[in-house]
Amino acid sequence: MESLLLPGLLLLPTVCGLLGPWAAPIWCLAAGPALGLLFLVAAGVWGLGRLSGHGLLFLWESWTGRAIEPPRALRPLFYALSIALFPVLITLETLFSFVRWLGGLPEGLLLKRVASPLPLRLLVGTLLLVTAPLWFAVAAVLWVLWRLIINLGGPTIGAWFDPAPARTGAGRFQTFVALRYLRGRKTSAGLTLVTALAVVGVMLGVWTLVVVLSVMAGFEKDLQDKILGANSHVVVLSYANRIEDWERVTGIVSEMDGVAGVTPFVYSEFMLRSKHTAIGAIFKGIHAPTVSSVTDLARNMVQGPRGRIEDPADAQAIIEGLDDPRGLSRRLIDAEDSSAPDVPGIVIGQEMAATLRVTVGDTVHAVSPSAEPGPMGTLQTRVFPFEVVGIFHSGMYEYDTKFSYASLGTASRIMKLDGAVTGLEVVVDDIYDAPDIAGRIGAKLQYPYWTRDWQKMNEPLFAALRLEKYVMGIILLFIVGVAAMNIFSTLIMLVIEKRREIAIMKAMGAGRLDLMKLFMVDGLLVGFIGTTLGLVGGVATCMALDRWQFIKLESDVYYVDTLPVELSLGLTAVVALLAVGIAFLATLFPSWTGSSVDPVEGLRDA
Repeated sequence: MESLLLPGLLLLPTVCGLLGPWAAPIWCLAAGPALGLLFLVAAGVWGLGRLSGHGLLFLWESWTGRAIEPPRALRPLFYALSIALFPVLITLETLFSFVRWLGGLPEGLLLKRVASPLPLRLLVGTLLLVTAPLWFAVAAVLWVLWRLIINLGGPTIGAWFDPAPARTGAGRFQTFVALRYLRGRKTSAGLTLVTALAVVGVMLGVWTLVVVLSVMAGFEKDLQDKILGANSHVVVLSYANRIEDWERVTGIVSEMDGVAGVTPFVYSEFMLRSKHTAIGAIFKGIHAPTVSSVTDLARNMVQGPRGRIEDPADAQAIIEGLDDPRGLSRRLIDAEDSSAPDVPGIVIGQEMAATLRVTVGDTVHAVSPSAEPGPMGTLQTRVFPFEVVGIFHSGMYEYDTKFSYASLGTASRIMKLDGAVTGLEVVVDDIYDAPDIAGRIGAKLQYPYWTRDWQKMNEPLFAALRLEKYVMGIILLFIVGVAAMNIFSTLIMLVIEKRREIAIMKAMGAGRLDLMKLFMVDGLLVGFIGTTLGLVGGVATCMALDRWQFIKLESDVYYVDTLPVELSLGLTAVVALLAVGIAFLATLFPSWTGSSVDPVEGLRDA
């Protein structure tokens, strides 16, 4: 079966040509679902390639006046390249024609009969396009007055504004006629305006989709980076709630493929109390030599004994000196510290420091939720003093208000773990391999150890973000749908206006499939031009947002101060395919209606 698949694919274009419009249904029934779907995709790509290739050949012929025909052996490659080139070239030609038309506006207003040179027109048109916000409103009013004068003044005044007839040339039937219909004539000003509105609608829809989905993807990625910066990719825990031989387990995990770093930790929940107020906190003991290879704590440190931290070495020195704040202060600022030697250091979040109203050098007390018997036999609360030696800012409000860090030895002693740890944090080379690596670690260590990866720990949050992005994309896709209705109405108006021409073409031998292709090409051209312009505008907007960050957000409300943007090739490709697909669907009914015109009735009605 596999040996026949490649020759079958190579024969698909020939089969398409022989079977015509019945090719897809016959193949879907004859072959299995997989081959039927493969054929539909291949036939669609082949048809789109032929359409784009014929469009390129027509553009070349209209520009140079010479007809060319690619060699038969190179046609598949030519059609494949045309799928990417034709939308860009037809958009550039449309922009070129628009700029040239703008450049001719002053001549029309001055009633000048002789056309100015093309370079001068392009220069004037470019200047008018750049300064459009300044003159557009006034020009719209003048255009309305001008049309009123034309309509009321009769053919004598209207003849003053008639341009020279455009040069026409021969070309492939469907593409040539479709482009002629798309460009329109002076007598079809309303139809041309509706076509322009359809292009603008598709452009705005694609533009909005690209920008909004890129911003939402940026929020998701920024949130993911912040979560993974404060936490590891995989956590190794024990059903006994403690790991005694954590050095041995660390060695086993470190040697596994895909593991980039391992660090032990102690986890508990305390209440931190200052002389002003108290707050519930997550108390975490960290291993100074390895914690920086797993989390972003050192990179997130913003304040230390010297004030604002600029050198990463100072942040690492603070982490390594958590057990000796006085020695740390002496090393960093060359000053004596009044703290008692046995008071350990602690690093707290920026929002927690603001709530407790403390800063570096102040003392806070950690109140343990577990009590122990006192001298008189009553239960007494366990309170441990700490000196604030550093403040970090992760960008996540929940982390900055809840997390506090002490040394691994201090945390183990306070929790009475006798050198044991709560678990191990693991960072991997590829974050999306974390579930697989977590499974392999669990299988290697076996009971009583178990693992959790970052996707499971944050699954509800990221699922909500993905759902929000999908729903927003579907909602914004309705903008493209509204633009597709403009394409639909444009083609219906075109069919009504061109009934006489359609009847003549059918009388001259044009088949229904040829006429359907003609109107499909017209609608697809509108979709191509609008999609290309929208992609250019959306990508340019995203790049500008990422480069200059000119939209500011309230950092007190959001966890970021500017709009994050994550632009991906896959996202833009999906948006482009959806826009062109919706434009194609909008052409089906008008194309069928146009191809169903009776030649006799069309000529009689005309």
